[in-house]
Amino acid sequence: MYINVFTKNSFQEASIEVVNIPIDTIQKPLLYSTGIHPWYIDKENYNKSVELFFINASEKSCLAIGECGLDKSFEINYPEQEKIFTQQVKTAQLLNKPLILYCHKAWKEIIDILTQQKFKHPVIIPSDYLPDNLKNINGIKDYYIAFDKSIVLGNENILLHLKNTSAKRILFYNNDETISIKDVYNAASQILKIDINTLQHQILENFYRAFMLEKLPV
Repeated sequence: MYINVFTKNSFQEASIEVVNIPIDTIQKPLLYSTGIHPWYIDKENYNKSVELFFINASEKSCLAIGECGLDKSFEINYPEQEKIFTQQVKTAQLLNKPLILYCHKAWKEIIDILTQQKFKHPVIIPSDYLPDNLKNINGIKDYYIAFDKSIVLGNENILLHLKNTSAKRILFYNNDETISIKDVYNAASQILKIDINTLQHQILENFYRAFMLEKLPV
């Protein structure tokens, strides 16, 4: 079984596929995540955006909140970023759903908000956004790292993170049309020297823990 925990394109190549959708999506996939990304905050329609977000986030088919987070390179709307991220953290807490984080130069600020809100649910971090030193995310007690095509392409920094991450904290995702989720699994199997069937079983366990599921809602 192959699981793609975060994709913006519905490839339908994995047994379980969580598609990330905008908050105003009408026709929704079978399983999805949704959130307000810091790049796409609409200051003029803030209340409407929050309302749409909460409606979609509340549905059973929504398995996670995100991508959401902070980007300090976008200084012009940074106060709004903190406000909307805090709102999404509260929503995830209320709905008992994990967060899928986006972060750029703001790990301290993200961890501060999670700490202030006493967020205790799992946090899923796409490997593209990891800090160089994983000690910088130690403030997040329950996190999972989702690895993608970077391990297929041999990104040395990402490969190092993969080798240093507990097998119980690993997930996989894919957004690329030229590389399949199966390629990501196969690369990880070789790098970690884990039999592919053993790896699939481990990722399935990780998926259910990370998304706080006993069974799929469909």
